[in-house]
Amino acid sequence: MYAFEYPGTTTDAPYSEMWCEITNRLGQTVKVESRINANYQLLFFDGLGEVGAESQTVKTSRSDGDRFITNRLLPRPIQIIFNLKSDFLSKIPELRREVSRVINPRLSPFIIKYKEPGMPAMWIEASCDGSPSFSSAQAQGFHTQRSGVNFTANDPYWRSEMQEHVMTAYDEAFSFPFTFPVEFGTQGQLVSIENNGHEVSMPRIEIEGPVDRPSIENLSTGEKFTLNRAIQTGETLVIDNQNKSVRILSDDGSVNAARWKTFDSRWITVQLGENDIQYTAVAGSSGGTATVFYYDRLVGI
Repeated sequence: MYAFEYPGTTTDAPYSEMWCEITNRLGQTVKVESRINANYQLLFFDGLGEVGAESQTVKTSRSDGDRFITNRLLPRPIQIIFNLKSDFLSKIPELRREVSRVINPRLSPFIIKYKEPGMPAMWIEASCDGSPSFSSAQAQGFHTQRSGVNFTANDPYWRSEMQEHVMTAYDEAFSFPFTFPVEFGTQGQLVSIENNGHEVSMPRIEIEGPVDRPSIENLSTGEKFTLNRAIQTGETLVIDNQNKSVRILSDDGSVNAARWKTFDSRWITVQLGENDIQYTAVAGSSGGTATVFYYDRLVGI
């Protein structure tokens, strides 16, 4: 639960940095700010913490009680209350229509981005539980109407902005198509990635061609993913560890590449703390880069 008390003037710098952006699946956005003269003035934000959990247990014979297995986080409820404000009474209906147009439950899922002083912007995906409510209220010097809206984040984790690390498996040595003998590699580039969140992150990895039989390994966990196929110039291998999919993208479209991953390949995770990620290949060039995209996942912010 988070409520704001406003200073008497609009010159208090910290308050100008508090804001919440609500973006629907069409990319339309309403920005709710703590500035006292904002058209959409943030009053109350509930959902930064206090996510519920459900215990998973099993009953065992000839013993008392249950045996604990794990806790499962429940969907996160989010409530946002704000004022519609204007110097002109005639503008209030316009503000109502605009916020109702953008925060339309039919346009779920929404991306809710939140920022306050002392922390980077965080975001969460949520569905809208209903259209915004409106009640009449009057504030000195402004025409004001109170509004509120509720969301449910089925995935309860807040996320940091996307982070990325670029690696190359080789310096420029030769070009595709291969001519034999080729230079075989044993050591690729190593980067250290730090997960500062509260839970394991599942990265998306994009590998640009040309490269032959690329391999990504988290040396900290032993997880390794290898594709038994060459990625040509103009092709991009996309390993989506979150959704357990692997595809090759090109100007001709998208191809499911699961049949080319080696039998011992494992999906890559970014564990809490420091992770050493290595990119290697049998052969390639400096143009064959691998980019690891990931974000921190947080129980509360």
